[in-house]
Amino acid sequence: MNSNASPGAVTSRISFEPEEYERRQLSRHSSVSSKEPMNSTTISTLEGEAAAHYATWKVIFSHRHPVYLPIVIMSTISSLYTLTPPPPPPPNPFSLSPRPKIQETHPCALQNFDSILKLANNKLVTVFLDYDGTLTPIVNNPDAAYLSEYARDAVRQIATYFPTAIVSGRGREKVEQFVQLKELFYAGSHGMDISPPKSSLFNNDNTGSSAASLLASSSSLSSEVESFQPAAAFAPLMNEVFNQLQENIHDIPGATVEHNKFCVSMHFRNCDVADYPRVVNATERVVAALNRQHSQQQQDGNDNGNDDAMEVEDDDTTSATNINNGTIIPPHIETEGKLRITRGRKVLEVRPRIDWDKGTALEHLLKMLGLSDPSKLFAIYIGDDRTDEDAFKVLKKSNLGGGILVSSRPKDTDSLWTLKGPPEVATFLHRLVMWGKTEGNRWHEVGGCTGWKLTGPPMMTGSDGNQKGAPLPPLPTS
Repeated sequence: MNSNASPGAVTSRISFEPEEYERRQLSRHSSVSSKEPMNSTTISTLEGEAAAHYATWKVIFSHRHPVYLPIVIMSTISSLYTLTPPPPPPPNPFSLSPRPKIQETHPCALQNFDSILKLANNKLVTVFLDYDGTLTPIVNNPDAAYLSEYARDAVRQIATYFPTAIVSGRGREKVEQFVQLKELFYAGSHGMDISPPKSSLFNNDNTGSSAASLLASSSSLSSEVESFQPAAAFAPLMNEVFNQLQENIHDIPGATVEHNKFCVSMHFRNCDVADYPRVVNATERVVAALNRQHSQQQQDGNDNGNDDAMEVEDDDTTSATNINNGTIIPPHIETEGKLRITRGRKVLEVRPRIDWDKGTALEHLLKMLGLSDPSKLFAIYIGDDRTDEDAFKVLKKSNLGGGILVSSRPKDTDSLWTLKGPPEVATFLHRLVMWGKTEGNRWHEVGGCTGWKLTGPPMMTGSDGNQKGAPLPPLPTS
């Protein structure tokens, strides 16, 4: 084009009269700014429009035309802005959809509640619950892991329709103080301290025997409370572990030691990530030193002809690598002796080296209750920690029921179902209570078992638990 061409010729060349600009603007906003999602036609239109703007820019800058430059700049910016999709809406914390990836292989217990009821129908259902991370959220201060009234009410009602136990790594007395329900079985220290319900309603069952009498026949009882304590001989050693750990971690900010009677917990949730190895090393040093000390004492006892020296059991230690989002922690020292180290969620636990865990505690509780027939029993165990996997494995191997893992992230698990967190656990329990009132709950026919009896009122409806006029309780607001 001739550089002396008139401005009118330029305007004609690019077809950009004011009327044309207004028409194009209205057309673009009516098609692109709609609420419908962009399809291939819309994208092609936008790409063509961007190309047209590019050609317009070339003409304007080649002829240094100042009249339409501001208009073209604003139009181009507006077109580019429309290509950016709007941000997604904020997630609803209590929505059941979308679900975590783990529930592609381990379905949600709430969404598949009817399937669980089909397995439980006309069977003797028992309920086992972890505490931290299951009934209450994991908190920075272990002494502030209080149970919400919504969850406490769910557990209270569950215990009236099904034998119910709390199985926790915490000390039994501490869990009892948190839960404040006398109608439950409690298994503290990972099941190494088990007690029956203290409610007068359960002093005797329909057979005339009590859970306390079964405990007395199978174990030594503590001086304060009737309880089964397979690790009672380790109590003095666990006191030593607690005292020495306190001395060794006092200079690590955020590290705390918790005495759980037959298990000492080394918490590092409040520590700086850089201090994690210091916590692990301090724990390993204490355990290794005590193991050497007591192994030497045992050897001296054997040399002196002491037949009462405790036999040391061999067991594999647990590696503490990848504790926090890929942060590598040095593996544990081989702890040959009376103590071993396991790990949970931001916690290292020093435990006696005996063949006892939450799985064996579950088996013992079922034996106490007199329940062992897979054709009549359906046990539900709900937990969030790797220590709960021992109980999941027992149920899976024996076909006595199924486990429910509380987690929002994919994990290798032997559970059958999952729940996202404590609010969903409480809702699941409330739904199970509704079903427990129906004729599908066989406890209405049997009445009770050793150490427990049904006290909840029946509701004569179908076995699906969908009673008219009895809606499910709402999720908590906080």
